[in-house]
Amino acid sequence: MGLGGQAPEWDEYDWILVPPARLPAGRPEPRTGPPSRPRPAGGSSTRPSGRAAAAPAAAPPKDVTDLGEAVRLWVEQDPVWAASVAPTLLLVDLDNLRAGRVRWQDRITALAALARRFDHVTMAGQHDAVRRARPHLGDLIEHARAVDDGQDLADHVLLDAAKAIPARQLRVMVVSNDGIFATLKDRGPLTVLSPDYQALSDQLRARATRLADLASMEREVTNARRRVGRRRRSTTSTSPSPATAGR
Repeated sequence: MGLGGQAPEWDEYDWILVPPARLPAGRPEPRTGPPSRPRPAGGSSTRPSGRAAAAPAAAPPKDVTDLGEAVRLWVEQDPVWAASVAPTLLLVDLDNLRAGRVRWQDRITALAALARRFDHVTMAGQHDAVRRARPHLGDLIEHARAVDDGQDLADHVLLDAAKAIPARQLRVMVVSNDGIFATLKDRGPLTVLSPDYQALSDQLRARATRLADLASMEREVTNARRRVGRRRRSTTSTSPSPATAGR
C-alpha cells in the first residue's frame, strides 16, 4: 500500500526465481562456487560433524495472507516444543531483520505478536534498529535493548539474556543468521527463524532442531494475497449486477 508518488508495496520485495511450490522438504542442494556474500559476524563455514543440518520447515498453508499468522502456525506445529514444559525464550536480532519499509514493518509486527506467546523475550540491535522497531512494539519495547555500533554487541546482549534465566533447560527460538547462537543448543531445543536463509551460518544451521526461512514465508504470504485477490475479483466480475439479478 502506498500514497501518491510512492512505489507500490511489491517494490519493497526482493524478487528471485524460485520453484512455484514450497520450500524443499529435504536439505537444500549444496552450493557451487564461492559464496555470493560474506558470512555474517559470528558465522562459521565449518559444519560440525556427527549431525545432519536441519532442513527448512514447510511453507505455511497456501491461503495464509498474514505473516504473523504464518509464523504462529509454524511455531504451533513444532512437536518438540509441544512435548516439553521447559520455559520458552525468544531472542530477536534486530540487526538481522534488514528489509525495505513494508517488509520490515511486516516482520517486526509478526515478531511482536509472536513474542507475547513466550515466557521470556529479548530483542537487541543497534540504536537505529531499535528506534525503527519502537512504534510497532508497544509495551514490548522494554524488552528491546539498543547497543552501540560494534561487531557482535547485540549478539552478546541476547546470549547474556539467555544465561540470566536460571532454568537448566529452555525452549529457545532465535531470529538471526549468526553462528554465535549455535551454543544455545546446549540448553534444549533450538528453533531458528532465519531472516535470510542464504546468509545463514552453517554452524547455526547444523545445530538447529528446527529451521525456517522468513523470506520464503514472506513470498508464500505475498503469493497467497495475490491468489485471494484474484479470486475476489473473479467472483465480483461473474456476479450478476443488482439491475439484472431480478429479471
